Amino acid sequence: MIVYADACELEMLLATQFPNTSLKVIPVVTSVLITGYVDKPEDVDTIIRIAEEYYPKVINSITVGGVQQVLLHVKVIEVSRTKLRRLGFDFAKVTSGNNLVLSGISGLITAATSAGVTTTGAETFKFSVFDGNSAFFGVLDALRQDNLAKILAEPTLVTVSGRPAYFNSGGEFPIPVPQSLGTISIEYKKFGTQVDFVPIVLGNGRIRLEVRPRVSEIDKSRSITIAGTTVPGLRVREADTGVEMQAGQTLAIAGLVQYRVEAENRGLPWISEVPYLGVLFRKVQDEQNEIELLIMVTPELVDAMDAEEVPPCGPGMRTTAPCDWELFMHGHLEVPKCCPPGYPGADCVESHNRYTPHSPQRAEAISRAERRADLHRTDRLRRGEVVTFCNLLFGRRCTLFV
Repeated sequence: MIVYADACELEMLLATQFPNTSLKVIPVVTSVLITGYVDKPEDVDTIIRIAEEYYPKVINSITVGGVQQVLLHVKVIEVSRTKLRRLGFDFAKVTSGNNLVLSGISGLITAATSAGVTTTGAETFKFSVFDGNSAFFGVLDALRQDNLAKILAEPTLVTVSGRPAYFNSGGEFPIPVPQSLGTISIEYKKFGTQVDFVPIVLGNGRIRLEVRPRVSEIDKSRSITIAGTTVPGLRVREADTGVEMQAGQTLAIAGLVQYRVEAENRGLPWISEVPYLGVLFRKVQDEQNEIELLIMVTPELVDAMDAEEVPPCGPGMRTTAPCDWELFMHGHLEVPKCCPPGYPGADCVESHNRYTPHSPQRAEAISRAERRADLHRTDRLRRGEVVTFCNLLFGRRCTLFV
């Protein structure tokens, strides 16, 4: 005789240890059937192991309840500010007999003759003074430059719990790779906005994320030349981490604050150190670069929308192509357009086979255009009636001049 534990005792134990579940224990001859719903996928294995202590065979019919689709919002925000100050002066004195005195501390002058000087093109101001057979040439490089770059990338991606998802918006550029025997193969490198993540719904609104956001763009200042082909470099912002948070919460998974100063003072010894006079014999440059970078993620539990919840207008659907007058006379490449009547937010009037915003100024302009069109059509009808009457009266074709 084989004695099995009471199914009611097992059911009470499961209800005590897992209060957020709805489980039912049904004994079946030499096994037990467990049905119901749990909110955490990892609780299923624990429930099965507990049931195996009571019955030699456990039939699992447990369903993980709740929303299992995860929407991930990623924000990559970067601000880069660069300030550049530079001052350098080169001069050349050419006298009769091609006697030459040249100062090239700033590297602006490459050659000098009595007819003129050849420069590198990096100067911001140059002048010359001629006196008979002698000439003085001055080349100045004085520059103050402020650069500002802002990057905001907000990719969004949806997947089910436990399934890897990938998003890429950008492109690929070819890279020549030398091979054996003088052959060259082509490989492609991706750039743009990319997101890799794997969500795991833990229950009670908690989500575990394995996320890898990456934002890159082509940087020609880091380019190299391979077999006569210039290959550009990449500026990359990338993070790879795993976090756990509640649905709807936002977590900054990576950040960077960088401040870099590069300064240079180059000149003739001793003379360049003389106050005021040394300005003519030295080149100074100061460059400051400040970078702030922040990467944030926000997971949400989502479900599909019903038909009436779908927005009627998507990106680019609220504008349309302009008419000839708006294109040629106003230079508009697109004009406003509202959603069809009957949809939420569709406050429009129909004119010329399209929908335009129902503003007082626009409505008045449309009304004037329609009145002019009506007068034009009426005038054409009247002239047609006169021509017809003339043809009937005189029995020949008449021409009406207006």
